[in-house]
Amino acid sequence: MQGLFARGVRVSIITALASSSSFSASELPDLADLPEAVFNEECASGSEEACDLSLLQRRALQEHQVESKRAEEAPEEPSNSSEPYTFYIYRSMSYQEWPFGNVNAANLEGAMWYLSNEVLPRCPKRYNITQIKRFKITYKPTPEMQALGMNFGVRYSYDRGKCTGSNTINLGKCKDSYDKLGYNFGCNNFGDHYPWPIMKTAYPKGVWYSLPVEGKCDQPTGARNCTWNWEDAGHVKIEEELEHKHKGVGYYCHGRNTNFWTKSWSKRSGKWRVERVKDAFVEKYPDMDRDLPPPLCDFKKKVFWDALK
Repeated sequence: MQGLFARGVRVSIITALASSSSFSASELPDLADLPEAVFNEECASGSEEACDLSLLQRRALQEHQVESKRAEEAPEEPSNSSEPYTFYIYRSMSYQEWPFGNVNAANLEGAMWYLSNEVLPRCPKRYNITQIKRFKITYKPTPEMQALGMNFGVRYSYDRGKCTGSNTINLGKCKDSYDKLGYNFGCNNFGDHYPWPIMKTAYPKGVWYSLPVEGKCDQPTGARNCTWNWEDAGHVKIEEELEHKHKGVGYYCHGRNTNFWTKSWSKRSGKWRVERVKDAFVEKYPDMDRDLPPPLCDFKKKVFWDALK
């Protein structure tokens, strides 16, 4: 009976979204008020395809709510005069397309460590990851963040479109910092070992980011709810466009034997892999920049948490 109710609620929500682009945010139920069964029933049934669709619908509803709420609010004025930053970030993904927001992303070094440490050496790769996707980001932090001498806040974890703080340590409620400082990106340098990873890696220049969807807008101004936007900057297929070019012994999957991931612990090999991924992007997208480095991840733990007291 609960399953029938859950399916009925979810279908009615998705039907409403599909039938009206002007649906008021106040007329939609808040995601926090919906029972998990509304979107997770199919996941429990063991159908991976149905589970992916259920989660995708949840994320689409979430993004629709944010956009609807912003449209109903009075537009905020630009809040600082500095120019926005433009840079690339990356995500290791399956071919399933997800709304881009309320996610974690990385610089290329950070994405490669994620692949080396959390995805490989399984076959098929964990989470059915098949590609490295690149995004061109425009980002402008809020004046509240810049007043602290930083462009980035703490890097929160996002799981299934929800800000969960951290999977390793207590970072408190995400809402606390967003309410006080605005919806800025969070970042963490691998070398700082906070909040994760806490060990040395083969990618010491790795950086991970958190991207709150509430800060996404058409033209970032630095207002509390308008800090970033993105453009699709292409993708590279891991098996066909990376592993296939580097035949050898080391990792075998789907009929291919490759040495691309050999010496996953080696910093020198890590640098080599990063450059090969850049080469693959240049070959595929010759009219785009080989690299657009992000600004320094300047998060300062003590300054940030003192500001929230």
